[in-house]
Amino acid sequence: MKRLCTILCVFAVVTTAGGCVGPSKLRRGLDEHCNQLYVDNPLLAQCLSPLMLVGEGAAATADALFVNPVFWWKDALEGEGTPYYYRNPTKKVATDDE
Repeated sequence: MKRLCTILCVFAVVTTAGGCVGPSKLRRGLDEHCNQLYVDNPLLAQCLSPLMLVGEGAAATADALFVNPVFWWKDALEGEGTPYYYRNPTKKVATDDE
């Protein structure tokens, strides 16, 4: 009985998390903000890197459990995927006028 319960639990986790791949909007959005912070202030970005790692894990978990399944079912019913468009980080360029 214990073995059957274990098999069913593993099957439920694999089919739930593995089948609902989506755009991972939370994780990718956080990654964009971290990248922009590194361009703007590398020292602050390095000091906040442990928090960024925790945030990435939390965002990936939230994406897997809530965001991705919603987009996956929407995409499956429409027959096409949802793209995620990355923004390039911007850097201020010093001019001679300043």
